[in-house]
Amino acid sequence: CDDPATLFRDLIGDSQLRWLGPEKGVMHMAIGAVTNAVWDLAARRAGKPLWQLLADAEPEWIVRQIDFRYLTDALTPEEALGILRRARPGAD
Repeated sequence: CDDPATLFRDLIGDSQLRWLGPEKGVMHMAIGAVTNAVWDLAARRAGKPLWQLLADAEPEWIVRQIDFRYLTDALTPEEALGILRRARPGAD
């Protein structure tokens, strides 16, 4: 629960599961369901609704949770980190 993205990356890269079609069809739906359950569990363990867990999280942690493979032509991790840092309460 401390790092849901690690579980996601482990699941999509698992050699035994890849034959089902990585990030397609049944594989995509199953990994999405497991990932959502981990996010819900993380929030429950923190005693917060998910929106608050994310709102309270450090920008660096949030960026580590994002799979940027298909986003970097529009948004890089560094740009996302800058946006999140500027949006934090008290940021100048």
